[in-house]
Amino acid sequence: MRKKKSKKVTKKRSQKTYRSLLFPRLTIMSLLGLLLFGIFFQRSPTIKLQSNIQTLPKTLTLRREATPTQTVLPEKKPHALIAKALADDSKPQEYCINVPILFYHHVQPIAEAMVLGHAQFTVDSEIFRTQMEYLKANTYTAVSLDSIVDAIINRRSLPSKPIALTFDDGFADMYQYAYPLLKQYGFIGNFAIPTGLLGATDYMTWDQVTEIARDQNMRVYNHSFMHAGLKYISKDEVSDEITIAQKDIQEKLGLRSNIFVYPFGEYNQQVLEELRSHGYIAAASTLPGILQCESELMFLRRIRIGNVPLSFYGL
Repeated sequence: MRKKKSKKVTKKRSQKTYRSLLFPRLTIMSLLGLLLFGIFFQRSPTIKLQSNIQTLPKTLTLRREATPTQTVLPEKKPHALIAKALADDSKPQEYCINVPILFYHHVQPIAEAMVLGHAQFTVDSEIFRTQMEYLKANTYTAVSLDSIVDAIINRRSLPSKPIALTFDDGFADMYQYAYPLLKQYGFIGNFAIPTGLLGATDYMTWDQVTEIARDQNMRVYNHSFMHAGLKYISKDEVSDEITIAQKDIQEKLGLRSNIFVYPFGEYNQQVLEELRSHGYIAAASTLPGILQCESELMFLRRIRIGNVPLSFYGL
């Protein structure tokens, strides 16, 4: 009998122990289940959508019954670019004109240029002749750099189909080949002269430049004294390059121009300041293009011409 009781007591104790262990586990599992359900509820778009659908009628009813209030919309402002355009319209527009300015370095038979080693900078004299014929046949009017600058500053009209012909560096072939053809076709020529090189081999002499300067259709401009790269030298040297050539042209030719032609087409802020300090109001660069603007008078655009028809350049 005692043995049976001990077995029953042991069985009851084991059942209690099992229940005591099972209950916390069930509780923990229930809590975990609720937690996972909550996370799923929040993340599940389906359940979220059903919740929204269930509350949607109440939301609509409340809004319909509420007293409507006036909504103040923010003032619309024009887009920044539109505002800038509107502001610009109220200001005077910059004055610009379309004038092609052609420039040449050498004009001579190409065979001669090959011997002298500058064929890449040369327009064959016969091709140059056909180019002048083309301009004449297409009713272009050759003008001076002075006329272009004056037209921009003073809003003056230029002749129909204006074009400027410029010749840099004062080489002897300009006098021998280009100058006679300019006279033959009645065109104005603009010669940029580095005065310190005149009389040297392959350069014009002062007598030849004087003859050109006395021709009413020709113009002579300052191209520095020794054709120096102005942006690579000191301020004092820049000043000398400008003023010595300016003095030579004034004393030997009786001319005073306020237009400069950059050697190599190069310049920097120091060069611009020196030119302005000596009274120059415009300068010819080697920047490509034909649009000449008031704000860019110190950078007049030019087109370098080669051994091709002028129609190649859109003329």
